[in-house]
Amino acid sequence: MRRILIVSERASIVKRGERIKICKGSREMSVPVRYLDLVIVFGGVSLSSEAISLLLKSGVPLFFLTRYGRLRGVLSNGVFASNYNRRLKQFRVYTEDPVSVARLLVGMKIEAIEKEFGLDLSDLRGELDRVRSSEEIMGLEGVASRRMFERFGACIKDGDLKFGGRSYRPPVDEVNALLSLAYTLTYAIAYPLTLLMGYDPYLSFLHTKRGGHASFCSDVIEPVRPLVTRRLSDPVVRKVFTKRDFRREKGGVYLQRESLPKFLNWFEGIKEEVVEGIKDTLVAVAEVTG
Repeated sequence: MRRILIVSERASIVKRGERIKICKGSREMSVPVRYLDLVIVFGGVSLSSEAISLLLKSGVPLFFLTRYGRLRGVLSNGVFASNYNRRLKQFRVYTEDPVSVARLLVGMKIEAIEKEFGLDLSDLRGELDRVRSSEEIMGLEGVASRRMFERFGACIKDGDLKFGGRSYRPPVDEVNALLSLAYTLTYAIAYPLTLLMGYDPYLSFLHTKRGGHASFCSDVIEPVRPLVTRRLSDPVVRKVFTKRDFRREKGGVYLQRESLPKFLNWFEGIKEEVVEGIKDTLVAVAEVTG
């Protein structure tokens, strides 16, 4: 079984034979590189050149995130399983019928919201069948998301952390800081999975490409966001995170450096569900694009 390895700052990654060794203080662990799909590093992680070389040789991409969860960059050898026909079909649907994929993705998200939050969104599902443009579909996605966050807010009302509705760039309260970090990790996981299944990560049907943004990856995590959001309500209600875990900086609220391992431990518990959700979405897209 292959793994996605997430390493927090103040750690070092070195090569030991055909294994990657992670050291943090007195703690050490090692993983055979053949078992890795992806390595995500947060903040100030030290990587030896030998470890980087082994990961690149093995086709394991590295994602570099700031300690606030913003994506800095990706290092890969470019050797991904590329399905030429799949990319051609993706481009054909993108140019001829992008609404079909947009409708699929938003429909999957609406169903996931209903499942995770117990909402009845039949009005939106009915409207989704009738709309004919990507703009209208994105409008329905916005309505569905607002209802999801309203229910999410009700679910965490007994917690101590603030949540005044979804906000980002920057997150304005503690819960939004956690949501943004969780979504960033989900996006980072979607990138290699998208490539491994033969898609172009920049050819999107819902989101507008900006800069180096792999907008198709943002497309395919939309049906997974409800799961991530609902799972986050548990540690918030149980007060796993407190106000001391956060700091105000650069006009936003962010998780403290020393609290990042606590967050990563929580995300580790839902990681496999996230991976399976993204894979299911990509398979569904393949059925539409042919």
